[in-house]
Amino acid sequence: MCDKVFHRERKIFGPALVKAYEMESKKAIYPRIILDDGIIDIAREHHSRSHSPDWEVDFIKEGMIMQDSDGLYFIDYFYKILSELDDYYSYLAYLDRLRKIIIEGLKTKKRIKKKYLWMKKKYNFTIAKHKNDYKSGLNKGHIMAECPEWYDYFKKIKKL
Repeated sequence: MCDKVFHRERKIFGPALVKAYEMESKKAIYPRIILDDGIIDIAREHHSRSHSPDWEVDFIKEGMIMQDSDGLYFIDYFYKILSELDDYYSYLAYLDRLRKIIIEGLKTKKRIKKKYLWMKKKYNFTIAKHKNDYKSGLNKGHIMAECPEWYDYFKKIKKL
């Protein structure tokens, strides 16, 4: 289960703070916000009365988080962020901005290049997933079916 943290005015301490620091300094080597595995346990234990524990866990996983290849959960600011933006056009502009950031970052020869390589992988996954969503027709009522600009964007955009 999750540890506790105590805070009052300008002081904060507790095992949860130590754990967060350790996770950030040792595990979050990529540009991502990682979450303790306990988040899944919390969703299961404190589910809504109208939902089963499994439903609540699925909702959390389908919402904004994704499990990365190293097993850590992180907030998916590539694909799943779409549900949090005001409109689809904002998402396309957001993807364009991410693309530019990644392209610039990949030019570096420093240690941080591996961070941009991780972002490139997530970006390419996102582009491929959107194209596949549309082609497969799995998402009935997918925005690409309703919005020609959305379809055109993903038709033209290439992986990095």
